[in-house]
Amino acid sequence: MIGSMSGPSRPYAAMISLILLPAVFLLDLQLPLGIATGILYVLPVLLTLRSHPALLWLVTGLACLLVLLAIPLSPDTATWTALTNRGLSLLVIVLSAGLLHLHRRREQSLVQHVRKEEILQESERYLRQVIDLVPHRLFVKDAEGRFLLVNQAAAAAYGLSVEAMTGRLQRDLHVDPGQLTQMLADDRTVIESGCIRLNPEERFTGADGIPRTLRTTKIPFRLSGHGETAVMGLSIDITEDKARERRLLASERKYRALLDNAVDAILLADMEGNLIDANRQAEQLLGYSRDELSRMHAADLHPPEELPNLQQVFKTLRESGTTLVTHPVIRGDGELIRCEVAATFIRYGDEAVAQGIFRDITERERQMQARLEEEQRHRTALIREVHHRIKNNLQGAVGLLRQQAGAHPELEQAIAGVIGQIQSIALVHGLQGKGDDLKVWLCEMVQAIARAAHLSRTPVERRVDLGEGRPVWVHSDHAVPVALVLNELTQNAAKHGDGGVIRIELQRGTDNSALVLVRNRGWLPHGFDFEAGQGIGTGLKLVRALLPPEGARLTFEQDHDEVQACLRLAPPILQK
Repeated sequence: MIGSMSGPSRPYAAMISLILLPAVFLLDLQLPLGIATGILYVLPVLLTLRSHPALLWLVTGLACLLVLLAIPLSPDTATWTALTNRGLSLLVIVLSAGLLHLHRRREQSLVQHVRKEEILQESERYLRQVIDLVPHRLFVKDAEGRFLLVNQAAAAAYGLSVEAMTGRLQRDLHVDPGQLTQMLADDRTVIESGCIRLNPEERFTGADGIPRTLRTTKIPFRLSGHGETAVMGLSIDITEDKARERRLLASERKYRALLDNAVDAILLADMEGNLIDANRQAEQLLGYSRDELSRMHAADLHPPEELPNLQQVFKTLRESGTTLVTHPVIRGDGELIRCEVAATFIRYGDEAVAQGIFRDITERERQMQARLEEEQRHRTALIREVHHRIKNNLQGAVGLLRQQAGAHPELEQAIAGVIGQIQSIALVHGLQGKGDDLKVWLCEMVQAIARAAHLSRTPVERRVDLGEGRPVWVHSDHAVPVALVLNELTQNAAKHGDGGVIRIELQRGTDNSALVLVRNRGWLPHGFDFEAGQGIGTGLKLVRALLPPEGARLTFEQDHDEVQACLRLAPPILQK
């Protein structure tokens, strides 16, 4: 309790004051007329000057109580002089305590005021440090353009210190009259309107004479205690930003000029296929504006069935960096064109784009196709002429052989076989030289061989059943062997038959195959086996040699009194 009242400054004063009170009381009882009361009781009270305020009033109360207690105990109590002294003692004690209390209150108020001043000064120092730490120009000006507050960045712009610049008029510092007029006009506008004003590009020439560009924000600011409106401003130096912006714009213009002056159409897309940019040639080629293209996906430029190929292109770009492909492209008006696209994977920084150079090859492909068709027509005409000449030469050879057969009857049969073979070859060349497509149709081949046999005085009955499908034609590599095989089968039927009519029948299969049947009256020899080569003559041996190993199969059957040769033909000999 004592410690709490004694205060932190002098804790021993409380003990001394409390100990001194009984001593003064005892002394008071010994002195006559209470002379020492007014003086001695003040001493313990004065000792509480630096102690807790509660101790002052405790000691004062105890002192007054002891003075009153001494009245009945003192021998001269009954005298008016003694009572007057006691009363004056009480008054002195109370007045001393009151004066001490007032002194302490004044002292505390003074300490608090000094402390507030110190805190305020410390806050101002902190505020000044914060303001000076701001890398941009911070200032406060009054209506006359006088700088009331500036930071180091603002002062350095004029080549001054903060102290030297504070209180100066801006017109005394700024070197460019035009800039000064504009700045002061902006200040008046802010003060009069009470609104914040942003100047995105303010020209400023400082003490170094170098023009700079500032982005300045000015805020109306009411001065405390004056009622006047000032201007608080923050200017950010954007000179380097503007220089970078100009360089960027120049680079953009150069990039755009290069892009738009390119001969071919150029598109840029991200690696997801979203179109980013396009040049003027791309707009003309595709029939879309640049804005329309920038909202499209690469897949929007191609038919749906081209999507897998497009995805493969982007995959190849990620792996190898370049591709060269031909795509069908749909123009804005719906026209389908063919484009050769050279794509390149380009990486800059953390971004990657695909650049596609589109070249319209529709006309080139059309011209190439026309040239190929023209070359094919010339080639077809030449081949047809060659086949025609070969056929004529072979027919000339047949005529010579027939003359020799007439001159040498003993060789007539052998020469007849050779004539039949040559005629089969001539027949194929005749058929190939007949049509525009140089194809030898199986039905025409069978009918031509039957006619040739009929002309050699062999009665032939022909029957062709093509079914409902398209006719088939014989591959050019197998046309001569098949014709020779059919000729040999016909000649063999005429040679070994028992007379009568030879029937040749062509049947079309359902699986792009065909069956040629050659029938004649007669009997197969004993032990006949065509596949094993047993019991066959020279003609059938030639047939076995000429028969293609794939797509052809020949069998013989005995049907009552007729022999039937069945030649089954299928791909690759036959084509649709």
